[in-house]
Amino acid sequence: MLLKKVLMCPPKYYNVLYYQMNHFMKLKHNVNKGLATYQWQQLYNTLYTIGVDIKLIEPRNILSEMVFCSNSSFIYNNKAIISNYTAPPRRFEMIYYDDFYKSLGYDTYKMKRYFEGTGDAIFSHNKTQLWVGESSRTCFNAYYELVNFLNKENSINKENSINYNHIKLEHTPFYQLDTCFCPINDNIIMLYEPAFSRDALKTIYNIYNEDESITLDEEDGFNLVCISIVLE
Repeated sequence: MLLKKVLMCPPKYYNVLYYQMNHFMKLKHNVNKGLATYQWQQLYNTLYTIGVDIKLIEPRNILSEMVFCSNSSFIYNNKAIISNYTAPPRRFEMIYYDDFYKSLGYDTYKMKRYFEGTGDAIFSHNKTQLWVGESSRTCFNAYYELVNFLNKENSINKENSINYNHIKLEHTPFYQLDTCFCPINDNIIMLYEPAFSRDALKTIYNIYNEDESITLDEEDGFNLVCISIVLE
């Protein structure tokens, strides 16, 4: 799905401070903060140049992972559904994101179940298909909480219905859906197949043509190629 608006957080306080937050962030090496800042600025400049509407949230001291702001929330119309983090170091972020969205005029809803926003809830097909991951960060019951909330919103606003797809991840290193699943357009999906259960793959290929899908090899899968955005 093409993105027209994005939220970014400058990596002022970015660091890897906590042991085994996930498979890919380890304490073996120091973070090259200069390079991280340069890469972030390059991404910002690219998005700005092609006309993407960028909103910035102020980084907060000690909240070293606030830069990963897609995990903070899931946006639907004027509703900002605020994540409920499993990781204790990230739970304080919820306060700042809730205040931030309210300052922009969004109505906010705080998830009761563990849920990591757009990291585990991804739209495709012009928001008619919603893919919700069951992962180490988003629990099984969060799927039903999210579905119930969105169905209620659609009934009030007489919106078109959404087809919900529950996707279970099997491969432990892939801690949320966006690490291994990226819709390119209505016909093409990019994914790392070993991350998914057999039933999950059946669900995916009921919507996408398996022959046209971009299936990553192990090297690209573990380099997190799927954490990408589609702009044009």
